[in-house]
Amino acid sequence: MAEKERQRAKSQSSEEVTHVVSVMGDTFRVSLPKGATLKDLLAKFKAEHSNKNLENISTIMVNGVPVEVKKGEPTYNPVLTEGAVVQLLANFTGGF
Repeated sequence: MAEKERQRAKSQSSEEVTHVVSVMGDTFRVSLPKGATLKDLLAKFKAEHSNKNLENISTIMVNGVPVEVKKGEPTYNPVLTEGAVVQLLANFTGGF
């Protein structure tokens, strides 16, 4: 029975899930294995879209929840839910 559980876990972890990434108005899709983290998504996105300048990213929104960026790295590395929406936001100022 333990072998069946291992096989099922292995097949579930190899399933890919597509996430939506929004970078300053442009939308992209990134496929990752189930259980992938925000840092996994960022690494794959950077590798596939090396022409995108992400140096000015100061906040990342994951399903509407802000993740602060310090020294180019997210301060929190959540596991992405299925079909997560990730927004990479440049530094902005202002108010009402």
